[in-house]
Amino acid sequence: MFGKKKQPKEPEVLQPEAVEETGEKQLAPRDADNFQTPDDIHYRGPLSYRYLRIMGWLFFAASQIGPILQIASGVGVIGEPNSLLIDFLSILATTMMPLFLLANFSVIMRSRNSYKKLFILYGGLALAIIIGYYAFIERYLFAIVNLLADTPEDARRIIALIFSEFMGGGINPFLDMFLCTLFSFFIVYRPKKFFQGKLIWLFRSLGILVIAYEVVAFAFKYSYAVGSIELAHWMMPWLTFKPFSVFLVFVVITLAIKWKEHRFLKMGHTLEEYDAHMQTNRHSFHVAIFLAIVFAVGGILDFLANLILTFTVAQFYGVEASEYALLLFAERLLRAGIGRGITLLPVAPIILLFSYTRDHKNPKIDTFVPIGGILLTLMVNIEGIYFILSHLKK
Repeated sequence: MFGKKKQPKEPEVLQPEAVEETGEKQLAPRDADNFQTPDDIHYRGPLSYRYLRIMGWLFFAASQIGPILQIASGVGVIGEPNSLLIDFLSILATTMMPLFLLANFSVIMRSRNSYKKLFILYGGLALAIIIGYYAFIERYLFAIVNLLADTPEDARRIIALIFSEFMGGGINPFLDMFLCTLFSFFIVYRPKKFFQGKLIWLFRSLGILVIAYEVVAFAFKYSYAVGSIELAHWMMPWLTFKPFSVFLVFVVITLAIKWKEHRFLKMGHTLEEYDAHMQTNRHSFHVAIFLAIVFAVGGILDFLANLILTFTVAQFYGVEASEYALLLFAERLLRAGIGRGITLLPVAPIILLFSYTRDHKNPKIDTFVPIGGILLTLMVNIEGIYFILSHLKK
């Protein structure tokens, strides 16, 4: 699947010493850049998981300018924003999630039995956004808008406008990261005490619960985008952030990696040999090529899905479907996430510069990356809210 397999069998490739991390045994991480077997290659992508996370946070913070401009325009603070600028900022928001998923994938591939830190990180951040939403947005935003608006009708109109910009796309990217980590946990993790023997299939089948949550969240977002239902404000932090196609790409990648491990073991090799094989440059580059292909195909198929659905609607209504109505329907599909997966395409070439085996000698810095990203995002939103409120006319 990732190219011709070169299974390392030389004793020096194996890492016999075990290190303790998150309470579980795992192979010691590679210390040198030239961790190679005799038939290995020298190329190893220069980008690590840390650089992808930094890029993702920068994109996410910058993307917040788009909704701020649209809200400011809707309440009469500024004129109509440039559509190309809004589309570009929207692309940045969608591109952030594939970068985060790639970084998450790297951590999982390098420490397949260590999920505790990932659950704490993404679960904690997702919970923080949920609590922050209920504690501040629901509580104070309504009060501020009611204070500034002339009539209750104006207040409801402003609130509806604010929520309409976020409801279709979600506001909690860490919920997506938690769900993807949980799916990978059910598919890839090797239980130590429970679910042994044939019960392992029961453990693997729990991944269906994650898929069900993603499907239900997508159904709500799609129904809201096309105007079939109205979503309650309290649901917003529980909606997924990424396009559904990005989740499907992650599912395909996870299942493919697990299938490769299954085939490797069927050939008579051990788990230790497979773990050592995963640390080679050759395997890292083959995985990067596979990921780039899956991202490109997923982006193209998602874009075609938007076109096909729009064309189907045009055929159904015939001459009654005006050009404006079709463009509006296509835009609503984009709001639901159908078509936004096209941003997987520009990420595909970046993957060829990425290696999941790259690590850093100072892992504590990773703790400050999400903190800095959150602070930067908050600064952008606070400044945007301040600009709108300070220029809002009674």
